[in-house]
Amino acid sequence: MVRLVLCTAMIGLWSLVIIQDVLQREVSVVVLAAMTLVALHGHAWHWWLLSLTTLLWPWRKHAMLLVAGAVGLGCITGEQPPAMALATGLVAWGLGWWGGADGIVLLALALRGGFSGLIAGSVTTALVGGILMLLRRQSAWGLAVALPNAVGLREVEGGIPPDKEMPAAAAIGAAGLIMEVIALCHQMMCG
Repeated sequence: MVRLVLCTAMIGLWSLVIIQDVLQREVSVVVLAAMTLVALHGHAWHWWLLSLTTLLWPWRKHAMLLVAGAVGLGCITGEQPPAMALATGLVAWGLGWWGGADGIVLLALALRGGFSGLIAGSVTTALVGGILMLLRRQSAWGLAVALPNAVGLREVEGGIPPDKEMPAAAAIGAAGLIMEVIALCHQMMCG
């Protein structure tokens, strides 16, 4: 029964993330906090503490300070997917590649779905990025130009232009929504 309630709550939260990110290009802190709380169900208190710290961390330029804690916690607890998601989100946020919501949504997906969640999030993000490039009639050459900055871990100066942005939280949220709907169907059919 608890799993059914959590799954249903996450379906609503994933939906809100998608709607808010696509329509407003921003996800409410209340939605992110609720999503994180539901996703943390069943995880050790260490993840609760680090997730709370991440949600409340105000210094974008110093986000890298939390990466070592995420990686260390993943090694100690044996829970690599949330550690990888949190470290990735912190690096991307710290360098200006992503907004804070994108990293939190990726963390929730990893907490809920483990490695499968990370893979699903990566695939949907790549698909959405590719579709947006086609719809915007942008060349793949732009990826080649941006790649040295990503590999060199360089900060995006001046922010990402609006015509180049992609709703990463919505893309990751779509993967979460699909996984949650599949889990709900499985629970309803198998009990």
